[in-house]
Amino acid sequence: MEDNNMELLKKIKRIDAPDHIYDQIVKHIEDRKIQIIPMYKIAIAVSLLLVLIASETIIGTKLNKVSQSSGNLEQLFMQMDNNLYNE
Repeated sequence: MEDNNMELLKKIKRIDAPDHIYDQIVKHIEDRKIQIIPMYKIAIAVSLLLVLIASETIIGTKLNKVSQSSGNLEQLFMQMDNNLYNE
């Protein structure tokens, strides 16, 4: 089977490739190269990430303080007493 395929390939007529094909191939390879991200874009992304983390930390600590203080209020109201009945 492989010998058959090789014989078929040997019978194919060769042609000369146009000169501009090499230039097109080189251009496509250059277009596919990974483009470097500019440093200022990286700096902007990192600074936005730091601001987001800082704001989350600040908001989280404030909410934690509020929940702790409201937790004390809940404990205060959960105490059973008979003040309503004047006893």
